[in-house]
Amino acid sequence: MSDRAITAHALLPPAEAQAVLLTWVDDTLVVETRIHPLPEGFQVRWRIRHGDSPDDALLAAETARSLALCLARDGRWVVDGRDGPRP
Repeated sequence: MSDRAITAHALLPPAEAQAVLLTWVDDTLVVETRIHPLPEGFQVRWRIRHGDSPDDALLAAETARSLALCLARDGRWVVDGRDGPRP
């Protein structure tokens, strides 16, 4: 199983930051989230894991692209980093 990760932070109260967290599980894709407190705000890490087939990798890449786009459009988030292959 391969994975990609996106880390971002925002100046949000804990309840609002937790409301943003997504946990989605199916047969080929798992999105795990972890929240870390910062001196100001919180950092959320989304880890997108997928199976070994090329279709699974494409699904994970599209999910990562969509999540990054949502974070950018939201305006409250600053994307700190991205791990894994770039599409």
